[in-house]
Amino acid sequence: MYLWGVMMNAVSADEERAHGWQIALAAAAVLALLPWLALGVESVFVPIVVMVGGLPVAIPLRDLRRREAFVRSCIGAASYCAFCAICGFMFGAFVLLPSAVLLLLAAGADPRRRPDEAPVLGVVGALLAAGAVVGPTVLIWDVVVAP
Repeated sequence: MYLWGVMMNAVSADEERAHGWQIALAAAAVLALLPWLALGVESVFVPIVVMVGGLPVAIPLRDLRRREAFVRSCIGAASYCAFCAICGFMFGAFVLLPSAVLLLLAAGADPRRRPDEAPVLGVVGALLAAGAVVGPTVLIWDVVVAP
């Protein structure tokens, strides 16, 4: 179909957007960093590590309307987080690893492209997100709040 001399795509807007599972996993990657950021109330060093390494985790959330850009930004942010986690392991940057894995799972959890693998990636991501949020929260409660 041509409109004003320009070829228009016949693809609907819903097919171009990132799927809800992908959006949920990318949001869970951001939420996985919040308990560690809350730990920064007691420390000065932890928020610096989380902010420098963790700020790119939110980048995929700006590309929700373009699926290809969303997948590319998920892979790029996950690569950066994994690099920061490996290089800064002794400084506590290992807390970025669950977010990196969640972003990689978000890149592949599109049931329109992978109808067989996407539900598995979604379930694995949901379990990892639950563990990445509940585990540090319990640790912070036992170490900082409870005593």
